[in-house]
Amino acid sequence: MYVLMLVFVADITINQTPPVKHLGWPSACPPESPLRHATFNLDVPPSPQSSKTFIYDHPKAMDPCLHPSLLHHHGQFFRHNHGPIPNQVLIPMFAYCSTSMHYNIISAFNSADPPVINPDFVDRLDERLLWRGTTTGMNITEGSRWRGLQRMRLVRWANERNGTVSVLQSAKSRSERVGPGKPITKARLNPAMLDVAFVNKAHQCISAVCETIDEEFEFRRYQDQAAAANYKYILDVSTHSYFLQFVLITFLRLMATGGRAVSGD
Repeated sequence: MYVLMLVFVADITINQTPPVKHLGWPSACPPESPLRHATFNLDVPPSPQSSKTFIYDHPKAMDPCLHPSLLHHHGQFFRHNHGPIPNQVLIPMFAYCSTSMHYNIISAFNSADPPVINPDFVDRLDERLLWRGTTTGMNITEGSRWRGLQRMRLVRWANERNGTVSVLQSAKSRSERVGPGKPITKARLNPAMLDVAFVNKAHQCISAVCETIDEEFEFRRYQDQAAAANYKYILDVSTHSYFLQFVLITFLRLMATGGRAVSGD
């Protein structure tokens, strides 16, 4: 049996590359993806989800090409506004982790050492979800969309006291339907379930915007390891996706605590 193969070879130099179309972030998506066909405007945030949904595929749920609303929710995208111009010449870049829009080559990493103060899960007394962090995520200037940053939205949401939220009640048996959510005031729910705050003071922002952030949010002192080790549930909300190795190491360190660590990105 003979197979005929025709190979066409074309030399492409840097001076002969095809012209660049500045589509922004949609440039990283397949032509048939929703982001390539959606009206992408960072100044018009998407409407909140109105119906109950369940995630069955996490990689797809975190793909901005499939879910354009994600571009409104992370500083990695805000800092480039509508997106960078694609490079005509591909250069290999190694990273510890990546996103669906960044075609990094994943390399090996060193695991984080467990903390010195590390009580068992049952010995941790505080059952609220803990998060402490700074106002990092992008260089915040006048006119930047800093209120949409993931950490800003987290702290604002966790400390909201006005209004109600629908909460699904636990079923009495596996065969019982969960049913509709029960409205509970945020003034009762959030303090009982969440301990989320910024620490020290606002930074990575120009002075005028830092003053606004200091006024809008509550800032607390840093927690030492002994205080943090008293919580059963810890949230990881990383910011610098361009330093993804630190993002992964931070989450590994939280996983090593023996508590229940959850990544919020």
